[in-house]
Amino acid sequence: MEIKKYLLFSGGAVVFSSAVAYRVWNLTKPSVATSLAAEGRRTIFDSAKPKFEKWIKLYLTFKEELISKNIVSADHINDKEGAFVFKNWCANSLKSNSGYLLDLARNYCTMTLGVYALEQEGVELIEDVKVNRNQKEVWFSAFTNHKDEIIKSGLFGDLIGDDQDKSGERVRGWCRRKAKEPYIPKNYKIAGYLSSWCVVKKR
Repeated sequence: MEIKKYLLFSGGAVVFSSAVAYRVWNLTKPSVATSLAAEGRRTIFDSAKPKFEKWIKLYLTFKEELISKNIVSADHINDKEGAFVFKNWCANSLKSNSGYLLDLARNYCTMTLGVYALEQEGVELIEDVKVNRNQKEVWFSAFTNHKDEIIKSGLFGDLIGDDQDKSGERVRGWCRRKAKEPYIPKNYKIAGYLSSWCVVKKR
């Protein structure tokens, strides 16, 4: 009988010790924000200019995915409301130490190259230029203004600067693809190009 009690007590002690150890381990895990910073990733909260328009841009970049993963609702009144909810979700997730939230925050709450380009004062991405401006002309103008640098980069192969449609469209496609990529150390050079070639002064 005494042996049985001892075994029961010992088993309970082991379970109790394991539970305590897990809680201690969980409390000492780095936060999502700390883990992302260690990976060289930045959030808009880290920005020198954490303007809300950047949250709107980030929200619109991933809107369909955010809805499908139930991070935001499809029923928000407008994109500003959706971006506000998204921003608060990111703020709360960054304080957590959940591995699941770390993966989501890594994908959706950190700066993209497009958002990083908005660190410059008074600019907007050409892809966001309002329809009352001729985007084809704006894209070709962007190519013309940076032609030497674009060709020298070697990113566009046999780009022909005298062909307005071809040049503008290829730069446009590149900017749109790269704008969604994360702002991380290996992309810093691309970030510099995008911040120069893919933006225009706001009117």
